[in-house]
Amino acid sequence: DRGDTEALERFLESSRGALDDPGLAWRWHQLRALRAGDAGDLDGAAAAAARAIRAGRRRLTRRQAAGLWNDLGFARARRGDLAGAERAFLHAARLEGGCDGPRKSTLALYNVAEIRIRQGRTDGVREIAARSESENRLSGNLRGLAQDAELWARYEMTLGRPAAALAVCREALEELARRRLRWRAAELRLLAARALGWLERPAEAARELAGVPAGTLGELEPEERPAVRALAGDLEGARGEAAGSPLEPLWSALLAGGQPPARDWEPLTALSPFRAARLVLDLDILSPGSAPAPWRREAIDTFRKIGAVPYAERLEARDGGPWMLVAWMIQEFARRPSAEETAAPPPATTRNTGDFVGESSRLLAALDRLDRLATGKLPVLILGESGTGKELAARRLHRRSSRAGRPFMAVNCAALSETLLLSDLFGHVRGAFTGADRDRKGVFETAHGGTVLLDEIGDLPLNAQGLLLRVLQEGEIRRVGESEVRRVDVRVLAATHRDLAAMIEAGSFRRDLYYRLRVGCVVMPPLRERGDDLLQIAERILDRCQTPARLDPKARARLLSYAWPGNIRELENVLAVAATLAEGAVIGPQHLELPAAQIETPVGSYHQRVRAFRRQIVSEALDECAGNRAAAAARLGVSPQSISYFIRELELARKWR
Repeated sequence: DRGDTEALERFLESSRGALDDPGLAWRWHQLRALRAGDAGDLDGAAAAAARAIRAGRRRLTRRQAAGLWNDLGFARARRGDLAGAERAFLHAARLEGGCDGPRKSTLALYNVAEIRIRQGRTDGVREIAARSESENRLSGNLRGLAQDAELWARYEMTLGRPAAALAVCREALEELARRRLRWRAAELRLLAARALGWLERPAEAARELAGVPAGTLGELEPEERPAVRALAGDLEGARGEAAGSPLEPLWSALLAGGQPPARDWEPLTALSPFRAARLVLDLDILSPGSAPAPWRREAIDTFRKIGAVPYAERLEARDGGPWMLVAWMIQEFARRPSAEETAAPPPATTRNTGDFVGESSRLLAALDRLDRLATGKLPVLILGESGTGKELAARRLHRRSSRAGRPFMAVNCAALSETLLLSDLFGHVRGAFTGADRDRKGVFETAHGGTVLLDEIGDLPLNAQGLLLRVLQEGEIRRVGESEVRRVDVRVLAATHRDLAAMIEAGSFRRDLYYRLRVGCVVMPPLRERGDDLLQIAERILDRCQTPARLDPKARARLLSYAWPGNIRELENVLAVAATLAEGAVIGPQHLELPAAQIETPVGSYHQRVRAFRRQIVSEALDECAGNRAAAAARLGVSPQSISYFIRELELARKWR
C-alpha cells in the first residue's frame, strides 16, 4: 500500500515457507501477483493470480474468492486479454451476489461493463450502469456514484454521443465540487477532454486536460494518449506520447502536416476493430481525409455494427466532399442537446402517439392526460379493460418522466402467491422461509430512483396492501423476515381492469390505499370506442405477421361491427388465424372467426351497441358505393348531409375523407 516494492519482495522471499501451508499459500500468490503487476510483469501477474485461485479453492469465503477473481480480471485486462478479463469479472460478480451483508457486486459489475466498452461492446452496459447507480444511491455510496457517472459517460461516447457524455461529466464534477470531494474527478475531467476533442473544441479540451495527472492519462489505451493531447492542441505532448510506439511514424507525419505513406498505417492491424476505428476517427478529426479509403470504410462498418451511427456518418460525410460534411455538421448540431434538454426530457405533443396506433379522440385524450401526469411525481392509477394497453401506457408515462433514465419494473400481482409476491416486492433475508438461502432485494429496492408498475392491483392481497400503503406514505419498506426499515424512492403506478370501488364496498380492497393510488387517474379506452383506430391497428398487426394478406371492405366492416371484449389481444388472435386461412390472399369476412351475432354481444351498454350497429351499416354502404356519399345516402334513404354527419360523428373520417 505504501509502494515499498523492495520491502515487499524481501518479505515475499523470506516467507516462501507459507507455500507449504494450504491456508496461507493463496495469500502468498496473491501478493506475488501484486508485486509482478507493479514491476510491469503482466503475464507473471496473471499467472500468479490464477495460482492464488487454485491454491485457495474450497478454503476461501465467497468474498475472498471474489477478490481473487477481481485481481485476475485486472491482471488480464492490463495485458490486453479483455475476453479473459470479462470472464473473471463476471465470476467475481456472481460470487459477490451470493454474499451476505454489504456487497461489492456493483464494483464487479462496473468492471464487466468497463471491459465491454473497451472492446467496443455495449450489450448489457446500460442495465449494469442503471443497477449500479440504483444500488449506490440506496446505500449512499458517493464514490460509487462518481464511478457510475464515469461509466455513463463512456457508454455515451462509445455510441457516438460525445455531447451527452460531456453533460454527464460536467454534472458529476459540479456535484463533487459542491460536496468538496475529488473522487474520480481526474477521470471525469479526462473523459470531458476526450468528448470535447471529438466535438472539435480544443481550447476547452486543453483546460480540462490541464487538471489531469499523467498517471490518469496512462489509463487510456496507448493509441488514445497522443490523440487526446493532439485534439486538445498539445502537438508536442502528442509527439511525446507516441514516441517509441509502433504508431510513432504515423503520428509524426500527421503532426508535421504531411500525408503518411501506406506502410505507416500497417500497425493498426494489430489493434482490435473498435480501437482501430476509434483511431481512424481521431486522425480524421485532426487531419481531415488523411485516412486511406480502406481504413475509413472499415471504421465506418465497425461503428455501424456497434451502434455508433454518428461516428459512421461523420466519416461517410468526409467521403462525400465538403458539402456532405457541412450537412453532417448541421445535422450533428441539431442533434446536440442543450443544458436544459439534458436536464429533463422534452415535453411531448398531444399528437405523438408513440407505441400506440390510432388518432381517435378517445385515445388522444387519454394520451394527453398521461403525458401531463408524467411530469409530476404523483402515483397514477391506469384503468381499462384487459388488452387495452395499460402496461404500454405505464411505460410511456415512465419514458416521459424525469425518471426516464432509471429502472422501470412491472409486477403482475395476480401471477404469484402471497408469500412469493411479498418477497418479489419487498425482498427477503436469508432464512425468511423455506428456500430463502440468501438475501434478496425486492422490486422496490431494485427500482430505487425509478418507476414500479403494479399490474392487476385489484388482486393484491390485503396484507400486501397495508405494506404498499407504507411505501406510498413514508417511502419505507421492510424485507420479509427482518425488522430493519429501508428507505426507497420510487414512483408507483398501478393498473387494473377491476372495479376497485365495488371491491372496497365488498371489503376486499382498502379504501385508504385506493385514494392514495387514485391521485392521478387515466382510463384507457376499449377498442370498440376508438373508431377507425381498429383498422390502423389491424394493418399494423398484419405487417407484424409478415403476411401479404390484406382486409377486403366487407372484412373491415365486420371488424368495425364487432364489440371486441378482449380488445387488442383478441384482435391479434383473430387476424393471425385469418391470415393463415387466407393463405396470403385477400382476407374476407369468411376468414374472420367471430361470433355470428356480433351486435347482440352482451359487452357494452345499449348506446354502445346501437352506435356499433350504425357504424356497421354506414361503413358497408360506403364500401359498396366505393366511397360515393350521394350513392350511399340514396342506398340508406337519408340525405347526403346526413352521411357527412354520420362520418364525422361515428369517427369514419379517416377512412372516407
